Amino acid sequence: MASLHRALLTILLVAVNCNALTTRAVGASLPPTGSCAYLGQATSNFPNVTRDGGGGGTINGENLIIFSDTQTYNGNGALTSFVSNSIAFSDPNNSLNLTDFGTVGHPKLAIPFFANESNYCTIPANNCSRVVIWPGTSIATLNDGVTGVFSADVASIVNNSKTFYSTLVTVTASPSGYVTNRTVPQLFYPGELHWGVFSNMMNPISQNLNFFAKDSTGIKVAQVLPRNYADRSKYTYWTGSSWSPTPPARDDTSANIINGTFFSGDFFYSQYYQAFLFVYYGDSNDPTMGGVVDTFFIRYALGDGVKSAWSDQIRFCGTTQGTEYNYAGHAYPSFDPSGKTLLLSYSYNGAYNHQSLFTFT
Repeated sequence: MASLHRALLTILLVAVNCNALTTRAVGASLPPTGSCAYLGQATSNFPNVTRDGGGGGTINGENLIIFSDTQTYNGNGALTSFVSNSIAFSDPNNSLNLTDFGTVGHPKLAIPFFANESNYCTIPANNCSRVVIWPGTSIATLNDGVTGVFSADVASIVNNSKTFYSTLVTVTASPSGYVTNRTVPQLFYPGELHWGVFSNMMNPISQNLNFFAKDSTGIKVAQVLPRNYADRSKYTYWTGSSWSPTPPARDDTSANIINGTFFSGDFFYSQYYQAFLFVYYGDSNDPTMGGVVDTFFIRYALGDGVKSAWSDQIRFCGTTQGTEYNYAGHAYPSFDPSGKTLLLSYSYNGAYNHQSLFTFT
């Protein structure tokens, strides 16, 4: 009889453990609620640095923010250096304190050029032919915690006419700095959707990397196993009914996971809500927000995956309208792994990184 009891107990414990492995945790109640507080303007350890862009993630315990056009000026206001992208570390105790890396007070170019690409030539001029690399997305941190993946647009500019293709970048970091590598020099070509340039995410539910692309009709999503992220032949794309090795056509609304026009934003999984969230920014030049600009919005997935239905947009966090224009709004969920708070940043007047902090309730 004792042996029978032990056998029954073993079966019961196995059943309980299996159920624990397959049952999702229950997060805070949706829709998201809370309060938003303006933090201020971020400053570099290098003097007289201005920049735009944003997006980032956490690599090996370091919080990274990726920027686009980055300028350095001398004390007289004269431009002394320019790079089309840079990466700074954000202090975990005060996100407004940025640490740049470079020489003689000039942030270094974060994403390298190849021999067939020419760096920014001079101050912009009508006949200036140049190549710039403009990131503007989140970093997807692989499960090893020490490798990040993101995509960036490479723009070839001739007589103010731009031709875009995307490149795939990997990044590692340590307290002494970061190292980037253009793992795939040209991932998606002119005329194609540039998957991952809008947003990237390591999906903790499917264990796939998700790469998000936008077009004039909405947001689309691709997926790939992390070990295959550099091989686009292994990517599959959501068509609206199934995952396919063939990407949907540009402006194919049936493949959208969310309809609308979006300029910048980030998809991520919230540990606090145990749900997928999408935070995006209505910038000063956005004609689709019905006059509600300089504002962060949020949506949440109504199902268990990124391809499920999504909620309507919710006004999330207002920002101060600049005298020129604001854009490039991004969220940094990895800066607080608990998901209780969410750092937000945007480009203020096209030259300064301003930040707010949303605290969920």
